Amino acid sequence: MPFALIADLEDSRQVTERRAFAGKLRSALGEIARAFPGQWMVPITNAKGIDELSAALIRPDCAFDVAVALNELVWPERFRWALGSGTIDIGLETGDAGNLDGSAFHRAADALRRAKAERLPFTLAIPGLEPGSQALIEAAALAHAEFMADWSQRQREFVHAARNSETQLAVAAQFHVSAQTVSQSLMRAGFGTMRRIEIAIHSRLNEIGAEVLA
Repeated sequence: MPFALIADLEDSRQVTERRAFAGKLRSALGEIARAFPGQWMVPITNAKGIDELSAALIRPDCAFDVAVALNELVWPERFRWALGSGTIDIGLETGDAGNLDGSAFHRAADALRRAKAERLPFTLAIPGLEPGSQALIEAAALAHAEFMADWSQRQREFVHAARNSETQLAVAAQFHVSAQTVSQSLMRAGFGTMRRIEIAIHSRLNEIGAEVLA
């Protein structure tokens, strides 16, 4: 069973430099497509200008990871996300996620409308998923987003570097600051808690994928 992952840009009308953001988003989408090899049924792409994104995933495992990675690349702008499971029976032959349709995308669209109404950053619409699991994932994703919303530019830079470095010493060397500065900045950014949330959501989505595909 395929999974539809869709997103829309929060407060898109407040993006004044739309041409610059379009370039930033185009680069981010390319990076995300390459960062998750073997996960795509159809890679993530723009579905409607800079305002909407669409992708089809083979499994749900990396859905939240994709959302987090993309939002970090386009920060301080942010997309809200929805994941739906079902069928995809239109557009697969084109290889363009903007052309896809089916029950997976209908469910994801319903979940995205709920995300907007309830001000949630990441929602699910997976038949058979226990309400408690869905609520916990969505609440954890909300806590994660609230950390990110409070970042400074330097905190965002340190977090991005920390994800791509083996040690905080390496991050400190990259920015010519002390390891203590990096450690304190990451702590204030909530990076440790965010990573725990990411690992927990990934693990539960992995279990859900096994359950749905069994």
